[in-house]
Amino acid sequence: MLPRRIRRALKDLAYRTPAARFLMPRYHYNFRPAQLGFLVSMLDEVRFVDGAVIEVGCFACATTIYLREHLADLGRRRRYLAIDTFDGFLVADVDYEIRERAEVTDRHSLDYTGFSINRRSWVERSLALSGHGDVELVQGDAGALDYGQFAPISFALIDVDLYQPVSRALRSIAPFMSPGGRIVVDDCLAGNIFDGALQAYTEWCGENARQPEIVHGRLGVIRF
Repeated sequence: MLPRRIRRALKDLAYRTPAARFLMPRYHYNFRPAQLGFLVSMLDEVRFVDGAVIEVGCFACATTIYLREHLADLGRRRRYLAIDTFDGFLVADVDYEIRERAEVTDRHSLDYTGFSINRRSWVERSLALSGHGDVELVQGDAGALDYGQFAPISFALIDVDLYQPVSRALRSIAPFMSPGGRIVVDDCLAGNIFDGALQAYTEWCGENARQPEIVHGRLGVIRF
């Protein structure tokens, strides 16, 4: 091992380079702390509910690791599935936002490429290094999956932003939820550039005689 003074000097050098942004502690989550806390409380509520935990739209799996750590603390290392294209939004879903939902806001100028810089192999490596290599990664269109293969489901976090995949995923997952289960839909916020999630969530609630429950500004909750 290198002497302590040399290791300190190398670290000091690294912190003076652009690489510092990857080395220094950073907040890696797309959820605010209170929102993460609420997701944890949802896992607490389904602690004794039978079924898998699924995360629909996981990107780099930062939230996956956080929630899986909490399940480990609970002593409930149940089946956990993380679903994503690992290549960003589907062209057809983006086209729908621009073509059919353009009246909500000018969607032609929006950048839909933010989640496209990703690879499944990167996510697999991250999960393995974090001690959660047994998370099942499912690559594909969240709106086209047969969720019956994962049933029963105790908790589902739907975070795929656009109207079509959120609507299809929500309608496909709900029939397989265990009694006492929970679904949380992210981005249920009016005026948000990804407010297709809000439309999909409120439509489902209306069709199923449910009162919308939106907490912490953007998390749409469904209790079974």
